[in-house]
Amino acid sequence: MCVVSCNSKSGANVLPYECILPSDSGHRCRHSRTRWYFNVKQGQCAKFKYNGCGGNQNRFDSYSECRRKCSCHAEINQGIYCSEKYVLRYYWETSSKMCREFWFSGCKGNENRYRTIRQCKRVCD
Repeated sequence: MCVVSCNSKSGANVLPYECILPSDSGHRCRHSRTRWYFNVKQGQCAKFKYNGCGGNQNRFDSYSECRRKCSCHAEINQGIYCSEKYVLRYYWETSSKMCREFWFSGCKGNENRYRTIRQCKRVCD
């Protein structure tokens, strides 16, 4: 289901439906557990306490699962300028299923940003 960036023309990344849902800790039926969800506003995966039952699909067992399913699909974000130079980074482009390079401005941005093409491929491919 296409929800975020559906009208983009360039084949820009589109977040899967489960990644745009709010964090939902569910209701208590077992011991609570640490789980991960994708925070759309921050563009990154974050921890939360899951109560064991209910909730929604924006719940992942691990940080790496959350990154693979959500962060890799976030649109490229060059961040904001905060250092003396731009640095070369890589992002996952969903439409081509390839890692592409871009110039990162140094601060903020999102998790669809990798230091090496190898790291990008390992997480997203």
